[in-house]
Amino acid sequence: MKTLPQPASVLRRSFPAAALVALAVFVALTGALSARVARAETANRSVYGIALEGPGRSVVAVRYQLRPKERPKGGEGPKVRKITAGVAAGPKGQVIINASSFPEADAGPDSVEPFDFRIVPEDGVEVAAEVVGLDRDRNLAFIRATNPAALLVPQVAFETAPPLAIGDEVVVIGLLAEPYGFRHAAYLTRLNGRAPGLRAMYSIDTTLPDLCGGGLVVRPDGKAVGFLGLDLLPEAWENAEPGNLLSLFGSANQGQRPGYQMVYPASTFASLLATPPPVDDEDKDKKGWLGITMQPLSRDLAEYWNIDAPGGVILDAVLEGSPAAAAGLKAGDVVLTVDGEPLPVREQKDLSVVQKMIRRAGAGRDIPLSIWRGGEQRTVSVKLVASPTTAVTAEEYENDDFGVTVRQLTYDVVQSLNLASDTHGVIVSKTERAGWAQVAGLDRGDIVQKVDGAPIDGLPTFKAALEKARKERRAESSMLVLRNYKTRFVRLQTSWK
Repeated sequence: MKTLPQPASVLRRSFPAAALVALAVFVALTGALSARVARAETANRSVYGIALEGPGRSVVAVRYQLRPKERPKGGEGPKVRKITAGVAAGPKGQVIINASSFPEADAGPDSVEPFDFRIVPEDGVEVAAEVVGLDRDRNLAFIRATNPAALLVPQVAFETAPPLAIGDEVVVIGLLAEPYGFRHAAYLTRLNGRAPGLRAMYSIDTTLPDLCGGGLVVRPDGKAVGFLGLDLLPEAWENAEPGNLLSLFGSANQGQRPGYQMVYPASTFASLLATPPPVDDEDKDKKGWLGITMQPLSRDLAEYWNIDAPGGVILDAVLEGSPAAAAGLKAGDVVLTVDGEPLPVREQKDLSVVQKMIRRAGAGRDIPLSIWRGGEQRTVSVKLVASPTTAVTAEEYENDDFGVTVRQLTYDVVQSLNLASDTHGVIVSKTERAGWAQVAGLDRGDIVQKVDGAPIDGLPTFKAALEKARKERRAESSMLVLRNYKTRFVRLQTSWK
């Protein structure tokens, strides 16, 4: 990896001493980083100079905050300041950033979401911005200044020809975080691999751990040819940003980044610049669903079964009533292609490729699957359906009188608990401290199947049963709950006001 030499060809714009003292006090009091970006200048027209003085001027800092998707009553909940690097491209005032901090549309209330976007050019004058587009497949978000004329930075012009290829040298331009601001930095690297599958992404021969978020990718002659994106790991939402709120407090810039830095050629997103995909276009009813659990086809298993393929997935289970079951798929089948696309899946982290392919295919569509079964390969047609409600997207009902919150019992919960497919009821998600439910011994994870003798098959019947108890001012109510594969009655003492 080559970085800008120091100090021969890099000059940092300095803050006056008094300003530094004042700024230090401001940071100590507010915990906010200075938004000023010190631009690197070069003494000659080197590779770095061409990149920084040309398209590099379109690289800006983007400041935003994160908050819980579901805020507590009467408040906003904890907030976390974050900073990433973006590239001004497309219509005036538009900036591309990584979409790592955007939760999935069907993410649950425990996830966090970004808000209060501010674009910070090198002059340090923040410009308010709003999200105008989101592309999940490429993990890209598009924000635009609410007053585009106020953003005094040039919009970069991407070139898509000639196409990038393995072995090409490129310069990555990003931002380095410093105690009181940021400065541009350039790294000369080489494309050393191309990711197969849905997107034409290129890996580079070095990691860039010091950069804040994304970056601009240019050729040595200064032509902008791509964006430094982040290919998320499938466990991203659970183990790092933004799924675990506590991990967000560890860093003032990008923090933990659960994925691989990859070069996205401009050809993969250039068509989105003029009209970014709408944020609200993530209708779960449009996403395809197959209804399987799976594991990667490792090289050892492929060799053992004598399967000649670049990868695949082994079906661990086929959910009852799912499209996979209707198509005759069975546990033990090995899926080698989806809709004609090979599956480059060898490790657990690669399973997200299959999930994205199925979701992108869409509900209502018939797609062919090439499967290996019993020593031979065959083709099976599957009609996908809309993604069903899961535990994280299930509707909840909260009753203040009884001090209990319950959630719809979904297929994935039934499966994870190894329950019969016809198990009915609602599952307790929360009990209020010292509330009637908690005092009676009702616990999170209990499945309520009856209330005062009335069968419970969902939220409406549960809500109706509690409202009836309130209307009749019952001195106590009983609930039949399923806990650890055993049923038991719970008596709730009431004290109506």
